[in-house]
Amino acid sequence: MNVYKFGGTSQKDRQSLQQCIKIIRDGSVNDIVIVSAPAGVTDLLIQGFDEQTSTGEFTRETFEKIQSRFFEVHPEQEKRAIIESGMNELELRISQGMQDGFGTEQLKDLHYARIASFGEFLEPRLFSENLKMEGIRSRVGRIEQTMRVHGPPRNAKYDRCSDPRILEEVSGFDGVTVFSGFYGFDSDGNILVFSRGGSDFTQTLVSRAVNADACFNCTDVNGVFPINPNLLTPNAAEKLRTIPELQYEQAQELSKQGAKVLHPKCIEPLKEKGIPLYVINTFDPLGPNTVIGPESRAYIGVNAVTGRKQAFTKISLTTGCMDGATGYLQNFANSFEGVDVETISTSAIELSAGFSDPTADTDLILERLAQYGTAKKQNGQSMIAIVGKGIGRSPAIIGKFFSTLGVLDIPVDQITKSNDYCLWVSIPQHHYERAMVGIYNAMLTRQ
Repeated sequence: MNVYKFGGTSQKDRQSLQQCIKIIRDGSVNDIVIVSAPAGVTDLLIQGFDEQTSTGEFTRETFEKIQSRFFEVHPEQEKRAIIESGMNELELRISQGMQDGFGTEQLKDLHYARIASFGEFLEPRLFSENLKMEGIRSRVGRIEQTMRVHGPPRNAKYDRCSDPRILEEVSGFDGVTVFSGFYGFDSDGNILVFSRGGSDFTQTLVSRAVNADACFNCTDVNGVFPINPNLLTPNAAEKLRTIPELQYEQAQELSKQGAKVLHPKCIEPLKEKGIPLYVINTFDPLGPNTVIGPESRAYIGVNAVTGRKQAFTKISLTTGCMDGATGYLQNFANSFEGVDVETISTSAIELSAGFSDPTADTDLILERLAQYGTAKKQNGQSMIAIVGKGIGRSPAIIGKFFSTLGVLDIPVDQITKSNDYCLWVSIPQHHYERAMVGIYNAMLTRQ
């Protein structure tokens, strides 16, 4: 049994959808499909949510744009009733928000999940109907019965009690089961969503639950590239080659450090059972692709350079009292309670943390830290990282990385190498593109 996931760009129009159907037709009888909303739909839904929570009205213009996107991708008369019924459901969700109100952040976040998940609610019904029209037996998986989640409405946590429910849902059916991605239900029946791109996570959670043979993440690129092609000149981008194979840990580092191909959480469920993940191009399924698995025959060296350009905030605590003392790290961590901290660096006299969490109250963090030493804030940082195999075992790799930044005259702030697969540094944001391309040219094009 294989598990396929089709993202929004794979369903951007009728022709693209037909290519998705062809991939399923070429698979086995009892495969599972996870689908995202068609390209652009979730952005429109979030736009409507913003309108409703700020002005009190989910505008008719936005509502009709959402409906039009579904009709563009699914123009057949047979599917018109499904779309119209679905849009009635969206109206009910909009009305429920007005009924509940937005007096607290919790109510607002629950409404966000209710609205943002609508594209993934409707698309499986339409996708399954497409399969039936092509003579492929299909049904929609009952996500409300199977996908149990808990935690924050915008960043849900998966509950392992869902595993046997998912397995039971697909067992004994001689056909393709189509599941919604991105969301689930808590024990009170509320819709909660994973973070954006969460359909990738749904795919691998389902794959683990059914002990899949393999999963195929179908997107609009030929696998994973060693650098974001948009950073290169058209000529250089044309010469880029797909990374053929990655270990789980390498893929995790790439997704966490800024690569956009996969959701950061989606690799972990696969590691437990050693399930391979293929990143393939929906529009070129037999072309170059990347397989992610437990073993890698990749050479010792750098596979990719990645990063995040958006401005990081760095907050540091400096004190001469840490040497020989205990509790400083715990007090430092407690000062960031509720903040999504992404990086931590330490020395004998300083602790520092980097984050891009827009909800962080930096004044409060500085106030908390001030009782332990000198607290400072620094804005305007970006992060770049090299990802590969055996990075910690090769002084030449580490030396080349820093010497390249030195030749480019790019200053370095925080530095972390916590495992054998990744080394990252923070740099001033205005150097980001030059650093990324410089590292790629020095460390990847000559290998």
